[in-house]
Amino acid sequence: MNNEKNKGYEFLGYMADHRCICMLCVFLFNALIIFIRRPDALLNAQPWAEDGEIFISQALLIGWEAYITTHAGYYHLIPRVVAFFSTELSIFLGQGITLAPLFMNLSAIIISAVCTVYLCSSRFDWVAHIYYRLMACALIASMPSVAFEIYGNITNVQWWIGLVQVLVTWDMVRNKRIPSKWELVILFIVSFSGPLGIFPALGIATLFLFERTKAVIGAVSLLWIGPIIQILTSLDKRLVADTNSVMDWLVGFPRLLFGGLFARNIVPDFRHYANIDHFSTLVLIGAIFFGVIVWMNRSKKIDLLVLLGIVFLYLVMVYRGAPFLFESYAIPFHDFNGRYLFIPLALIIVLIFRGFWLSRFSIGANVAATLIIVMMLIVDIKHFKLSTFEEFNWKEETKVYSATGDNICEIPINPNWILKIPCN
Repeated sequence: MNNEKNKGYEFLGYMADHRCICMLCVFLFNALIIFIRRPDALLNAQPWAEDGEIFISQALLIGWEAYITTHAGYYHLIPRVVAFFSTELSIFLGQGITLAPLFMNLSAIIISAVCTVYLCSSRFDWVAHIYYRLMACALIASMPSVAFEIYGNITNVQWWIGLVQVLVTWDMVRNKRIPSKWELVILFIVSFSGPLGIFPALGIATLFLFERTKAVIGAVSLLWIGPIIQILTSLDKRLVADTNSVMDWLVGFPRLLFGGLFARNIVPDFRHYANIDHFSTLVLIGAIFFGVIVWMNRSKKIDLLVLLGIVFLYLVMVYRGAPFLFESYAIPFHDFNGRYLFIPLALIIVLIFRGFWLSRFSIGANVAATLIIVMMLIVDIKHFKLSTFEEFNWKEETKVYSATGDNICEIPINPNWILKIPCN
């Protein structure tokens, strides 16, 4: 028995000592999982939604001005950079713009896999042993309970980047430490790719309350530039639905939190029960699941409260920007726009494995954690399916492209969007 126990410790020690190898293996595994979710992203590469209609089209038609053009009320630096280099590389290879989606989708898969593996870096050693974090990363990459559209396209890579931004925020607030120089640079750049840069900005502002050194002041200056620009732009450009109300929030929030987030992870036929007026039961199941996670993480109450606070703030932002998500958790139930739930769902998975690690010496906690993980795997396996593109004959349609053309041709793309390109 002792020999088996020692072998277990040796295995965990090996993983800790060979972090880079383990992270590389998980990166490759996650990239494979993301690819399997959308195999056509590479095997039959076509642009998805904004990938074509916004990013490729504007890169071709307005050039550098695309970088200062907003969409949905904010800037998208990373997708525009990837779209520009993808189209230029495709043209350089003599393929017109035909190969642009292939390069864009490949970039999206790589970025998404890197973002999940970031949790396994030394910065987050305090969260749990790397063994637990590696399992959490793999489960995050394979989550079937969110919209398939977040996989394998550059438009929705902002959600994977947002996960990194939220995790860095958690670390800053919890440990009162500044990100490294490289991390600060990356956070600064990605803050121009979506609205979620506000989280690292708030994290460093919290740190500023405790420590006003030159390093902290410099970090505050750097991390607030992007969010301020995004917020001011969003206030000016983005339309907020006028259906927001305190009552909508009070009714919708517990349904979304306990039903939409927690119950979704462990109830195999979640959509079925939601559609037959059993949502109150799902909310109760989710509330119990929430209570178990809190109990498992009870030894680190501050860490738990900080992360739950981040989830709460995130849902407040979602409510202001997309109140329809809350209204969908009613009868009849409409399970759409699941991309908004990706980040909080990923954070819940992190809390599960953190609780598993913190309570590893408790038989009850081990049983509870194991049961939760098994139920999540059942949901994963039961609902894991390939999500393929509708065929729009991309290769044939793009043959009309001409960099010097005086006309504008419209090409249909997934999901029933229109891409405009110059043609003769």
